[in-house]
Amino acid sequence: MALALLLPLFACKKGDAPAATPEPTAIVTEQPTAAPTEAPEPTLDPEAQKQAKIEERVANYCSIMKATLAELNRQLEASGMSVEALAEGKDLVFKYTLLSSLADGMSASGLRESLDLEGAALVQTYNALAAFAGDDSVRFIIRYVDSKGKTLINYIIDKNYEPIDSSAALDPRGYASLSEFIESGFFQSFLERAGDMSEFDVTATVENETMLVINYTATRSFNESEIEQIRSDMEKTFEVYGTELSDLILGQIKLLVSSVNADELKLVFRYYTEDGSLITEFRADHLPSDV
Repeated sequence: MALALLLPLFACKKGDAPAATPEPTAIVTEQPTAAPTEAPEPTLDPEAQKQAKIEERVANYCSIMKATLAELNRQLEASGMSVEALAEGKDLVFKYTLLSSLADGMSASGLRESLDLEGAALVQTYNALAAFAGDDSVRFIIRYVDSKGKTLINYIIDKNYEPIDSSAALDPRGYASLSEFIESGFFQSFLERAGDMSEFDVTATVENETMLVINYTATRSFNESEIEQIRSDMEKTFEVYGTELSDLILGQIKLLVSSVNADELKLVFRYYTEDGSLITEFRADHLPSDV
């Protein structure tokens, strides 16, 4: 394209008579000048060409991801978040934007710890990106941005990234009861990470060995408008993710606590104000029969 812009354009009309040739004139005294030569088009060196090719492949992979994220984005928006895929040079970025100002106080450390636990799955995406680009110098980045556009965290997965092994915290023998599983502290560690990302303390309790209750208690007072917004946000979240989240948690419990009766097991999420008043509750049904 650059060469085409440098070349002059000439046009010749068909059927035009040739112009008359003028008679010779006096001897030319000026020395003829050479026709101007065009500067050669600059070319990239081999390494620059290689890097440009990698960036092009990352951009193509990003286009594929955009189509994949379209449905997820529609679901996330209902829970106050949006996601988009970006290609930044050799980086594929999943940018999560928090749409509600209530979430602006998320801590980077809490986000990082939660992403650490997802490390193995994130490495799979990096490996797929590196294979598509044909080079392991690419990076997969998870970026969280608050409602004002401030970056909370850039979580980078590259060829040197080593995910932690969270399975070591699990007792391979399983647990004798639901209460024993909760008291082990493994489940509570997940809840505390969730607590770092919100304005709630999160705890789990067991009722009659058949019901797991996850309690979210506000750490500060909310006005009526804020309480109504929290109730609305949580109801929308559970409407979209409630059944899937419940089946996931209950399914894991069933695997780890063999004594639990799948037909009786229930999961309840309860949100409380600072003074203990109930804001909203989501109650899940028992496990589906095929789990």
